[in-house]
Amino acid sequence: MHAFLDAPLLNTGICLVDTAGVDSLNPEVGARTVAFLPEVSLGLFMIHTSPTLTESERQFLDRVWHKGQNLIFVQNRWGQDDDVVEEARLDNLDKLRRVARAHGDQSEPELIIVDVATAATAAVDGDESGCHSSGLTALSAAIHRRVAGGAARAHLVTNGGSLHRTLLAAERAATGRLAELQNHERETDAEFDERLGRAAAEVESAEAAWTAAKATFTAARDQVIQDFESQLRQALGEARTRLLRHAEHGGMNPSSLSAALQAEIDESCRGPIAALERAWRQHVAELVTAAASVQATLPNLGGGPLPELSGWQTLGTVGAGVKGFGTFAIGVAGFAAAGAAIGALIAGEGTAAAVAAAGAAVPGIGWVVAVGALVIGAAAAASARSAIRREMVAAIGTTLKQAENRLLEHVRGVISAQASTILVELRCETEGAIAEARGLTEDIRADRQRSASDREALRASLNRHHAAVAQATATVQTVLEESQ
Repeated sequence: MHAFLDAPLLNTGICLVDTAGVDSLNPEVGARTVAFLPEVSLGLFMIHTSPTLTESERQFLDRVWHKGQNLIFVQNRWGQDDDVVEEARLDNLDKLRRVARAHGDQSEPELIIVDVATAATAAVDGDESGCHSSGLTALSAAIHRRVAGGAARAHLVTNGGSLHRTLLAAERAATGRLAELQNHERETDAEFDERLGRAAAEVESAEAAWTAAKATFTAARDQVIQDFESQLRQALGEARTRLLRHAEHGGMNPSSLSAALQAEIDESCRGPIAALERAWRQHVAELVTAAASVQATLPNLGGGPLPELSGWQTLGTVGAGVKGFGTFAIGVAGFAAAGAAIGALIAGEGTAAAVAAAGAAVPGIGWVVAVGALVIGAAAAASARSAIRREMVAAIGTTLKQAENRLLEHVRGVISAQASTILVELRCETEGAIAEARGLTEDIRADRQRSASDREALRASLNRHHAAVAQATATVQTVLEESQ
Protein backbone atom coordinates (compact mmCIF):
# COMPACT_ATOMS: atom_id res chain seq x y z
CA MET A 1 0.00 0.00 0.00
CA HIS A 2 1.27 3.48 -0.88
CA ALA A 3 0.21 6.44 1.28
CA PHE A 4 0.71 9.95 -0.08
CA LEU A 5 -0.75 11.89 2.86
CA ASP A 6 1.47 12.71 5.80
CA ALA A 7 -0.10 11.24 8.95
CA PRO A 8 1.92 12.24 12.03
CA LEU A 9 -0.24 10.07 14.27
CA LEU A 10 0.98 6.95 12.48
CA ASN A 11 4.60 7.91 13.18
CA THR A 12 4.00 7.02 16.83
CA GLY A 13 3.63 3.34 15.94
CA ILE A 14 -0.15 3.22 15.65
CA CYS A 15 -1.59 0.98 12.93
CA LEU A 16 -5.10 1.77 11.67
CA VAL A 17 -7.28 -1.08 10.40
CA ASP A 18 -10.62 -0.51 8.63
CA THR A 19 -12.79 -3.44 9.69
CA ALA A 20 -15.83 -4.78 7.88
CA GLY A 21 -19.08 -2.99 8.66
CA VAL A 22 -21.59 -4.29 11.18
CA ASP A 23 -24.70 -3.18 9.27
CA SER A 24 -24.27 -5.70 6.45
CA LEU A 25 -27.04 -8.14 5.60
CA ASN A 26 -24.34 -10.82 5.37
CA PRO A 27 -23.77 -12.16 8.93
CA GLU A 28 -20.24 -13.28 8.01
CA VAL A 29 -19.19 -9.64 7.58
CA GLY A 30 -19.99 -8.69 11.17
CA ALA A 31 -18.56 -11.99 12.41
CA ARG A 32 -15.16 -11.13 10.92
CA THR A 33 -15.16 -7.83 12.77
CA VAL A 34 -16.09 -9.50 16.08
CA ALA A 35 -13.33 -12.08 15.61
CA PHE A 36 -10.76 -9.32 15.04
CA LEU A 37 -11.67 -7.19 18.07
CA PRO A 38 -9.44 -8.98 20.61
CA GLU A 39 -6.44 -7.90 18.52
CA VAL A 40 -7.07 -4.16 18.79
CA SER A 41 -5.88 -1.70 21.40
CA LEU A 42 -8.49 0.93 20.56
CA GLY A 43 -11.67 0.87 18.49
CA LEU A 44 -13.18 3.85 16.65
CA PHE A 45 -16.92 3.22 16.26
CA MET A 46 -18.56 5.43 13.64
CA ILE A 47 -22.12 6.66 14.29
CA HIS A 48 -24.35 8.77 12.04
CA THR A 49 -25.95 12.05 12.96
CA SER A 50 -29.05 11.01 11.05
CA PRO A 51 -30.11 8.38 11.74
CA THR A 52 -28.56 8.03 15.17
CA LEU A 53 -27.33 4.70 16.58
CA THR A 54 -29.29 2.02 14.70
CA GLU A 55 -30.74 -1.18 16.11
CA SER A 56 -28.19 -3.37 14.31
CA GLU A 57 -25.36 -1.20 15.69
CA ARG A 58 -26.83 -1.47 19.19
CA GLN A 59 -27.06 -5.25 18.86
CA PHE A 60 -23.42 -5.36 17.74
CA LEU A 61 -22.34 -3.33 20.78
CA ASP A 62 -24.35 -5.65 23.02
CA ARG A 63 -22.35 -8.57 21.61
CA VAL A 64 -18.93 -7.01 22.17
CA TRP A 65 -19.37 -4.75 25.23
CA HIS A 66 -18.46 -7.56 27.64
CA LYS A 67 -15.03 -7.79 26.00
CA GLY A 68 -14.12 -4.58 27.85
CA GLN A 69 -13.21 -3.01 24.53
CA ASN A 70 -11.38 0.32 24.54
CA LEU A 71 -13.74 2.38 22.36
CA ILE A 72 -14.08 5.96 21.11
CA PHE A 73 -17.39 6.74 19.40
CA VAL A 74 -17.23 9.16 16.45
CA GLN A 75 -20.41 10.92 15.32
CA ASN A 76 -20.12 11.75 11.63
CA ARG A 77 -21.37 15.24 10.79
CA TRP A 78 -22.25 16.04 7.20
CA GLY A 79 -23.11 19.73 7.16
CA GLN A 80 -26.12 19.50 9.47
CA ASP A 81 -27.18 22.47 11.58
CA ASP A 82 -25.72 22.75 15.06
CA ASP A 83 -29.10 22.12 16.70
CA VAL A 84 -29.58 18.90 14.72
CA VAL A 85 -26.07 17.72 15.52
CA GLU A 86 -26.46 18.48 19.23
CA GLU A 87 -29.83 16.70 19.44
CA ALA A 88 -28.30 13.68 17.68
CA ARG A 89 -25.30 13.79 20.04
CA LEU A 90 -27.57 13.65 23.08
CA ASP A 91 -29.62 10.84 21.56
CA ASN A 92 -26.49 8.85 20.65
CA LEU A 93 -25.07 9.32 24.14
CA ASP A 94 -28.37 8.23 25.66
CA LYS A 95 -28.39 5.04 23.57
CA LEU A 96 -24.74 4.29 24.36
CA ARG A 97 -25.35 4.80 28.08
CA ARG A 98 -28.25 2.35 27.91
CA VAL A 99 -26.01 -0.28 26.31
CA ALA A 100 -23.34 0.34 28.94
CA ARG A 101 -25.76 0.22 31.88
CA ALA A 102 -27.29 -3.01 30.55
CA HIS A 103 -23.84 -4.53 31.06
CA GLY A 104 -23.33 -2.99 34.51
CA ASP A 105 -20.87 -0.43 33.08
CA GLN A 106 -21.26 2.97 34.77
CA SER A 107 -18.49 4.73 32.81
CA GLU A 108 -19.33 7.57 30.42
CA PRO A 109 -18.92 6.72 26.71
CA GLU A 110 -16.48 9.02 24.88
CA LEU A 111 -18.28 10.54 21.88
CA ILE A 112 -16.53 12.99 19.53
CA ILE A 113 -18.25 14.85 16.67
CA VAL A 114 -16.23 15.03 13.45
CA ASP A 115 -17.17 16.75 10.18
CA VAL A 116 -15.46 14.20 7.95
CA ALA A 117 -15.66 16.19 4.71
CA THR A 118 -14.14 19.31 6.29
CA ALA A 119 -11.56 17.25 8.17
CA ALA A 120 -10.37 15.48 5.01
CA THR A 121 -9.97 18.74 3.10
CA ALA A 122 -8.25 20.47 6.01
CA ALA A 123 -5.83 17.58 6.50
CA VAL A 124 -4.82 17.59 2.82
CA ASP A 125 -4.44 21.39 2.75
CA GLY A 126 -2.59 21.53 6.06
CA ASP A 127 -5.31 23.81 7.42
CA GLU A 128 -4.80 23.67 11.18
CA SER A 129 -7.87 25.80 11.88
CA GLY A 130 -10.02 23.52 9.73
CA CYS A 131 -8.70 20.45 11.49
CA HIS A 132 -9.63 22.00 14.81
CA SER A 133 -13.12 23.17 13.81
CA SER A 134 -13.95 19.85 12.14
CA GLY A 135 -13.19 17.88 15.29
CA LEU A 136 -10.22 16.05 13.76
CA THR A 137 -7.78 17.62 16.23
CA ALA A 138 -9.89 16.47 19.19
CA LEU A 139 -10.15 12.96 17.75
CA SER A 140 -6.40 12.73 17.14
CA ALA A 141 -5.70 13.91 20.68
CA ALA A 142 -8.08 11.30 22.09
CA ILE A 143 -6.43 8.54 20.06
CA HIS A 144 -2.99 9.68 21.17
CA ARG A 145 -4.10 9.87 24.79
CA ARG A 146 -5.71 6.43 24.74
CA VAL A 147 -3.07 4.60 22.72
CA ALA A 148 0.02 6.44 21.51
CA GLY A 149 1.39 6.86 25.00
CA GLY A 150 1.86 3.09 25.03
CA ALA A 151 -0.16 0.90 22.68
CA ALA A 152 1.03 -2.24 24.39
CA ARG A 153 -0.05 -0.89 27.76
CA ALA A 154 -3.48 0.08 26.38
CA HIS A 155 -3.87 -3.40 24.92
CA LEU A 156 -2.85 -4.87 28.26
CA VAL A 157 -5.41 -2.77 30.12
CA THR A 158 -8.09 -3.84 27.64
CA ASN A 159 -7.32 -7.56 27.85
CA GLY A 160 -5.38 -7.66 31.10
CA GLY A 161 -8.01 -9.51 33.14
CA SER A 162 -7.91 -12.51 30.84
CA LEU A 163 -4.10 -12.43 30.62
CA HIS A 164 -3.79 -12.20 34.40
CA ARG A 165 -5.97 -15.28 34.86
CA THR A 166 -3.91 -17.17 32.27
CA LEU A 167 -0.65 -16.32 34.02
CA LEU A 168 -2.03 -17.34 37.41
CA ALA A 169 -3.14 -20.66 35.93
CA ALA A 170 0.33 -21.25 34.50
CA GLU A 171 1.88 -20.40 37.86
CA ARG A 172 -0.41 -22.84 39.67
CA ALA A 173 0.32 -25.58 37.12
CA ALA A 174 4.08 -25.20 37.59
CA THR A 175 3.67 -25.25 41.37
CA GLY A 176 1.52 -28.38 41.18
CA ARG A 177 3.94 -30.28 38.97
CA LEU A 178 6.87 -29.35 41.20
CA ALA A 179 4.97 -30.57 44.26
CA GLU A 180 4.17 -33.88 42.55
CA LEU A 181 7.81 -34.39 41.61
CA GLN A 182 8.65 -34.06 45.30
CA ASN A 183 6.01 -36.69 46.11
CA HIS A 184 7.40 -39.23 43.65
CA GLU A 185 9.62 -41.05 46.11
CA ARG A 186 6.96 -41.15 48.87
CA GLU A 187 4.15 -42.81 46.91
CA THR A 188 3.86 -46.18 45.18
CA ASP A 189 2.65 -46.48 41.61
CA ALA A 190 -0.61 -48.07 42.79
CA GLU A 191 -1.26 -45.25 45.26
CA PHE A 192 -0.44 -42.70 42.58
CA ASP A 193 -2.77 -44.32 40.03
CA GLU A 194 -5.62 -44.45 42.52
CA ARG A 195 -5.21 -40.79 43.50
CA LEU A 196 -4.92 -39.57 39.90
CA GLY A 197 -7.94 -41.67 38.94
CA ARG A 198 -10.01 -39.97 41.61
CA ALA A 199 -8.78 -36.58 40.44
CA ALA A 200 -9.73 -37.31 36.83
CA ALA A 201 -13.20 -38.46 37.92
CA GLU A 202 -13.65 -35.25 39.93
CA VAL A 203 -12.78 -33.19 36.86
CA GLU A 204 -15.35 -35.04 34.73
CA SER A 205 -17.99 -34.65 37.45
CA ALA A 206 -17.29 -30.91 37.73
CA GLU A 207 -17.59 -30.47 33.97
CA ALA A 208 -20.94 -32.29 33.93
CA ALA A 209 -22.21 -30.12 36.81
CA TRP A 210 -21.18 -26.94 35.01
CA THR A 211 -22.87 -28.06 31.78
CA ALA A 212 -26.07 -28.70 33.73
CA ALA A 213 -25.82 -25.31 35.48
CA LYS A 214 -25.51 -23.49 32.15
CA ALA A 215 -28.51 -25.33 30.74
CA THR A 216 -30.56 -24.49 33.84
CA PHE A 217 -29.59 -20.82 33.61
CA THR A 218 -30.47 -20.62 29.91
CA ALA A 219 -33.88 -22.17 30.60
CA ALA A 220 -34.38 -19.76 33.52
CA ARG A 221 -33.51 -16.82 31.27
CA ASP A 222 -36.20 -17.83 28.79
CA GLN A 223 -38.72 -18.43 31.58
CA VAL A 224 -38.06 -15.03 33.15
CA ILE A 225 -38.82 -13.35 29.84
CA GLN A 226 -41.97 -15.42 29.32
CA ASP A 227 -43.22 -14.65 32.83
CA PHE A 228 -42.62 -10.94 32.33
CA GLU A 229 -44.47 -10.99 29.01
CA SER A 230 -47.46 -12.70 30.60
CA GLN A 231 -47.57 -10.37 33.60
CA LEU A 232 -47.12 -7.24 31.48
CA ARG A 233 -49.85 -8.23 29.02
CA GLN A 234 -52.24 -8.94 31.87
CA ALA A 235 -51.47 -5.63 33.60
CA LEU A 236 -51.78 -3.60 30.39
CA GLY A 237 -54.99 -5.44 29.53
CA GLU A 238 -56.48 -4.41 32.85
CA ALA A 239 -55.28 -0.85 32.26
CA ARG A 240 -56.95 -0.84 28.85
CA THR A 241 -60.23 -1.97 30.39
CA ARG A 242 -60.11 0.84 32.96
CA LEU A 243 -59.23 3.50 30.40
CA LEU A 244 -61.90 2.39 27.94
CA ARG A 245 -64.53 2.36 30.67
CA HIS A 246 -63.71 5.97 31.53
CA ALA A 247 -63.55 7.08 27.91
CA GLU A 248 -66.81 5.41 26.88
CA HIS A 249 -68.72 6.82 29.83
CA GLY A 250 -67.47 10.35 29.39
CA GLY A 251 -65.01 10.23 32.26
CA MET A 252 -62.09 11.40 30.14
CA ASN A 253 -61.41 14.21 27.70
CA PRO A 254 -58.61 14.66 25.15
CA SER A 255 -56.57 16.90 27.42
CA SER A 256 -56.49 14.28 30.16
CA LEU A 257 -55.74 11.32 27.86
CA SER A 258 -51.96 11.74 27.85
CA ALA A 259 -51.70 11.91 31.66
CA ALA A 260 -54.05 8.96 32.07
CA LEU A 261 -52.09 6.84 29.61
CA GLN A 262 -48.81 7.69 31.33
CA ALA A 263 -50.18 6.90 34.78
CA GLU A 264 -51.65 3.57 33.67
CA ILE A 265 -48.46 2.53 31.85
CA ASP A 266 -46.34 3.43 34.88
CA GLU A 267 -48.59 1.48 37.22
CA SER A 268 -48.91 -1.50 34.87
CA CYS A 269 -45.14 -1.82 34.42
CA ARG A 270 -44.16 -1.41 38.06
CA GLY A 271 -45.20 -4.86 39.31
CA PRO A 272 -43.92 -6.95 36.36
CA ILE A 273 -40.58 -5.12 36.35
CA ALA A 274 -40.11 -5.62 40.11
CA ALA A 275 -40.92 -9.33 39.75
CA LEU A 276 -38.56 -9.58 36.80
CA GLU A 277 -35.69 -8.00 38.74
CA ARG A 278 -36.20 -10.30 41.73
CA ALA A 279 -36.37 -13.45 39.62
CA TRP A 280 -33.44 -12.48 37.40
CA ARG A 281 -31.24 -11.56 40.37
CA GLN A 282 -32.01 -14.93 41.95
CA HIS A 283 -31.17 -16.90 38.79
CA VAL A 284 -27.90 -15.02 38.32
CA ALA A 285 -26.99 -15.64 41.96
CA GLU A 286 -27.77 -19.34 41.53
CA LEU A 287 -25.47 -19.54 38.51
CA VAL A 288 -22.68 -17.79 40.41
CA THR A 289 -23.14 -20.22 43.31
CA ALA A 290 -23.10 -23.17 40.92
CA ALA A 291 -19.88 -21.94 39.29
CA ALA A 292 -18.23 -21.48 42.68
CA SER A 293 -19.37 -24.97 43.72
CA VAL A 294 -17.95 -26.49 40.54
CA GLN A 295 -14.59 -24.85 41.14
CA ALA A 296 -14.61 -25.99 44.78
CA THR A 297 -15.04 -29.63 43.70
CA LEU A 298 -12.04 -29.61 41.36
CA PRO A 299 -9.05 -31.62 42.63
CA ASN A 300 -6.19 -29.77 44.27
CA LEU A 301 -3.01 -31.39 43.01
CA GLY A 302 -0.50 -29.25 44.81
CA GLY A 303 -0.96 -26.09 42.78
CA GLY A 304 -2.55 -24.10 45.57
CA PRO A 305 -6.18 -22.98 45.89
CA LEU A 306 -8.06 -21.84 42.83
CA PRO A 307 -8.87 -18.11 42.77
CA GLU A 308 -12.29 -16.90 43.79
CA LEU A 309 -14.63 -15.82 41.04
CA SER A 310 -13.68 -12.28 40.16
CA GLY A 311 -16.41 -11.09 37.84
CA TRP A 312 -19.72 -12.01 39.51
CA GLN A 313 -18.69 -13.19 42.96
CA THR A 314 -21.15 -11.35 45.18
CA LEU A 315 -24.81 -10.50 45.09
CA GLY A 316 -23.79 -6.87 45.21
CA THR A 317 -22.04 -7.25 41.88
CA VAL A 318 -24.98 -9.16 40.52
CA GLY A 319 -27.17 -6.26 41.59
CA ALA A 320 -24.98 -3.90 39.59
CA GLY A 321 -25.45 -6.22 36.65
CA VAL A 322 -29.21 -5.67 36.56
CA LYS A 323 -29.07 -1.89 36.75
CA GLY A 324 -29.92 -1.84 33.05
CA PHE A 325 -33.55 -2.14 34.04
CA GLY A 326 -33.42 1.51 35.03
CA THR A 327 -33.58 2.34 31.32
CA PHE A 328 -37.21 1.26 31.32
CA ALA A 329 -37.88 4.77 32.59
CA ILE A 330 -36.64 6.13 29.26
CA GLY A 331 -38.93 3.82 27.32
CA VAL A 332 -41.92 4.76 29.44
CA ALA A 333 -41.02 8.44 29.16
CA GLY A 334 -41.15 8.00 25.41
CA PHE A 335 -44.78 7.07 25.71
CA ALA A 336 -45.42 10.26 27.64
CA ALA A 337 -44.27 12.05 24.48
CA ALA A 338 -46.45 9.86 22.30
CA GLY A 339 -49.44 10.41 24.58
CA ALA A 340 -48.91 14.17 24.54
CA ALA A 341 -48.78 14.16 20.75
CA ILE A 342 -51.95 12.07 20.50
CA GLY A 343 -53.76 14.39 22.87
CA ALA A 344 -52.80 17.42 20.78
CA LEU A 345 -53.91 15.76 17.56
CA ILE A 346 -57.26 14.64 18.96
CA ALA A 347 -57.88 18.16 20.21
CA GLY A 348 -57.47 19.31 16.60
CA GLU A 349 -54.35 21.37 17.27
CA GLY A 350 -52.44 20.11 14.22
CA THR A 351 -49.14 18.37 13.54
CA ALA A 352 -46.87 21.22 14.66
CA ALA A 353 -48.64 21.42 18.00
CA ALA A 354 -48.39 17.65 18.39
CA VAL A 355 -44.64 17.71 17.84
CA ALA A 356 -44.28 20.61 20.28
CA ALA A 357 -46.37 18.76 22.87
CA ALA A 358 -44.22 15.65 22.52
CA GLY A 359 -41.03 17.67 22.82
CA ALA A 360 -42.30 19.41 25.93
CA ALA A 361 -43.22 16.08 27.52
CA VAL A 362 -39.78 14.57 26.99
CA PRO A 363 -37.16 17.08 25.76
CA GLY A 364 -34.55 15.71 23.40
CA ILE A 365 -36.30 12.52 22.31
CA GLY A 366 -39.84 13.84 22.02
CA TRP A 367 -39.85 14.42 18.28
CA VAL A 368 -38.50 10.95 17.48
CA VAL A 369 -41.11 9.22 19.62
CA ALA A 370 -43.85 11.49 18.31
CA VAL A 371 -43.43 10.22 14.75
CA GLY A 372 -45.27 7.03 15.66
CA ALA A 373 -47.89 9.03 17.49
CA LEU A 374 -48.50 11.21 14.45
CA VAL A 375 -49.44 8.17 12.43
CA ILE A 376 -51.80 7.02 15.16
CA GLY A 377 -53.43 10.39 15.55
CA ALA A 378 -53.61 11.51 11.91
CA ALA A 379 -57.16 10.25 11.51
CA ALA A 380 -58.12 11.76 14.85
CA ALA A 381 -56.87 15.17 13.79
CA ALA A 382 -59.16 15.10 10.77
CA SER A 383 -62.17 13.77 12.62
CA ALA A 384 -65.16 15.81 13.54
CA ARG A 385 -65.57 16.74 17.18
CA SER A 386 -68.39 14.22 17.47
CA ALA A 387 -65.90 11.41 16.75
CA ILE A 388 -63.42 12.39 19.46
CA ARG A 389 -64.54 9.68 21.85
CA ARG A 390 -64.12 6.99 19.19
CA GLU A 391 -60.64 8.29 18.38
CA MET A 392 -59.70 8.30 22.07
CA VAL A 393 -60.67 4.64 22.29
CA ALA A 394 -58.50 3.83 19.27
CA ALA A 395 -55.60 5.87 20.66
CA ILE A 396 -55.80 4.05 24.00
CA GLY A 397 -55.61 0.62 22.40
CA THR A 398 -52.83 1.54 19.97
CA THR A 399 -50.67 3.33 22.54
CA LEU A 400 -50.91 0.50 25.08
CA LYS A 401 -50.03 -2.03 22.40
CA GLN A 402 -47.02 0.04 21.37
CA ALA A 403 -45.96 0.29 25.00
CA GLU A 404 -46.24 -3.48 25.37
CA ASN A 405 -44.24 -4.19 22.22
CA ARG A 406 -41.46 -1.73 22.99
CA LEU A 407 -41.07 -2.79 26.61
CA LEU A 408 -41.01 -6.47 25.66
CA GLU A 409 -38.37 -5.78 23.04
CA HIS A 410 -36.34 -3.86 25.60
CA VAL A 411 -36.60 -6.63 28.19
CA ARG A 412 -35.52 -9.28 25.73
CA GLY A 413 -32.53 -7.17 24.72
CA VAL A 414 -31.44 -6.37 28.28
CA ILE A 415 -31.87 -9.91 29.61
CA SER A 416 -30.15 -11.49 26.60
CA ALA A 417 -27.22 -9.07 26.80
CA GLN A 418 -26.76 -9.57 30.54
CA ALA A 419 -27.07 -13.35 30.24
CA SER A 420 -24.40 -13.33 27.54
CA THR A 421 -22.08 -11.17 29.65
CA ILE A 422 -22.52 -13.31 32.76
CA LEU A 423 -22.05 -16.59 30.90
CA VAL A 424 -18.93 -15.33 29.13
CA GLU A 425 -17.39 -14.18 32.41
CA LEU A 426 -18.22 -17.37 34.31
CA ARG A 427 -17.39 -19.62 31.36
CA CYS A 428 -13.95 -18.05 31.10
CA GLU A 429 -13.22 -18.68 34.78
CA THR A 430 -15.04 -21.96 35.37
CA GLU A 431 -14.26 -23.74 32.13
CA GLY A 432 -10.73 -22.41 32.36
CA ALA A 433 -10.40 -23.93 35.83
CA ILE A 434 -11.77 -27.26 34.56
CA ALA A 435 -9.37 -27.30 31.63
CA GLU A 436 -6.54 -26.34 33.96
CA ALA A 437 -7.31 -29.22 36.34
CA ARG A 438 -7.62 -31.71 33.48
CA GLY A 439 -4.37 -30.56 31.89
CA LEU A 440 -2.51 -30.68 35.20
CA THR A 441 -3.76 -34.22 35.85
CA GLU A 442 -2.51 -35.36 32.45
CA ASP A 443 0.85 -33.60 32.86
CA ILE A 444 1.41 -35.12 36.30
CA ARG A 445 0.63 -38.59 34.98
CA ALA A 446 3.12 -38.07 32.14
CA ASP A 447 5.75 -36.72 34.54
CA ARG A 448 5.43 -39.89 36.61
CA GLN A 449 6.63 -41.96 33.66
CA ARG A 450 9.87 -40.01 33.22
CA SER A 451 13.26 -41.38 34.19
CA ALA A 452 15.12 -40.02 37.22
CA SER A 453 17.43 -37.88 35.10
CA ASP A 454 14.51 -36.53 33.07
CA ARG A 455 12.67 -35.62 36.24
CA GLU A 456 15.65 -33.62 37.50
CA ALA A 457 15.85 -31.73 34.20
CA LEU A 458 12.10 -31.13 34.33
CA ARG A 459 12.37 -29.84 37.90
CA ALA A 460 14.99 -27.28 36.87
CA SER A 461 12.93 -26.20 33.86
CA LEU A 462 9.76 -25.85 35.93
CA ASN A 463 11.57 -23.74 38.51
CA ARG A 464 12.77 -21.34 35.79
CA HIS A 465 9.30 -21.30 34.23
CA HIS A 466 7.65 -20.64 37.58
CA ALA A 467 9.95 -17.69 38.30
CA ALA A 468 9.35 -16.13 34.87
CA VAL A 469 5.58 -16.53 35.09
CA ALA A 470 5.51 -15.12 38.61
CA GLN A 471 7.41 -12.04 37.43
CA ALA A 472 5.07 -11.58 34.44
CA THR A 473 2.04 -11.97 36.71
CA ALA A 474 3.34 -9.27 39.03
CA THR A 475 3.96 -6.92 36.09
CA VAL A 476 0.44 -7.38 34.73
CA GLN A 477 -1.02 -6.91 38.20
CA THR A 478 0.85 -3.61 38.58
CA VAL A 479 -0.40 -2.31 35.22
CA LEU A 480 -3.97 -3.27 36.03
CA GLU A 481 -3.82 -1.56 39.42
CA GLU A 482 -2.40 1.61 37.85
CA SER A 483 -5.21 1.65 35.29
CA GLN A 484 -7.95 1.65 37.93
